[in-house]
Amino acid sequence: MRNVTEAQGLAIALAYPPCPGPEDLQMSDTFEDFASGLESPATHIAAVTPDDGADLAVCSRALNVSGAGSVRLTTVTGATDTVYIAAGLAFPVRARRIWATGTTATGIVALS
Repeated sequence: MRNVTEAQGLAIALAYPPCPGPEDLQMSDTFEDFASGLESPATHIAAVTPDDGADLAVCSRALNVSGAGSVRLTTVTGATDTVYIAAGLAFPVRARRIWATGTTATGIVALS
């Protein structure tokens, strides 16, 4: 491991300023006047608790899981089936329900 001098650390800090935090929500958004399409990045993230009797509050654009496994879901068109989702990847699917029965994946997050 290479030691960084104080001057080098200062140079790095100046070259790479910190990311804005919640207190900086007044920052500009270059894309705020653009319509969001299905190919656009997600703008909302919500943790999902699989439930056999309730739809998601907002249909997903994609799902992400922290623990790989099967996810039984119903799409926005009403098709119900089980898919395997690898951990850490955005799996593109317009889901309206994530079923508890048949779901083994953990840490499910809906991106919309």
